[in-house]
Amino acid sequence: MALLDKAIGATIDVGVIGFFVLPLAALPERGLVRSLYTEQATAGMTIKLTGGRFSITGAPVQSITWGVQQNSKDVALQIQARKTVRIEATYLQELLDWINGQLGLYLLTRGKDGGE
Repeated sequence: MALLDKAIGATIDVGVIGFFVLPLAALPERGLVRSLYTEQATAGMTIKLTGGRFSITGAPVQSITWGVQQNSKDVALQIQARKTVRIEATYLQELLDWINGQLGLYLLTRGKDGGE
């Protein structure tokens, strides 16, 4: 704890990764993931896009990786970001709240106030 106390107030650049599993139906139909989750059938063959990776520049979020879990209606989502934070007693909780907010903003199409 003494070592941690010495770090209080320091500013650091951190990598933040959020991993989420949600029902596919919880994502907006016209959102990033469900709009790409498509299926094409031809000549008795079916091809379905079941995952991908978005690379993002100009924002703290650097990438979003998604994949629909086989034999499931759930989608696994990973959000990777970098953020500069000040170490305070609540900084880990603040980072958790922030990455959850990014899930809402990018994938659930909810603004900062939580509305759609």
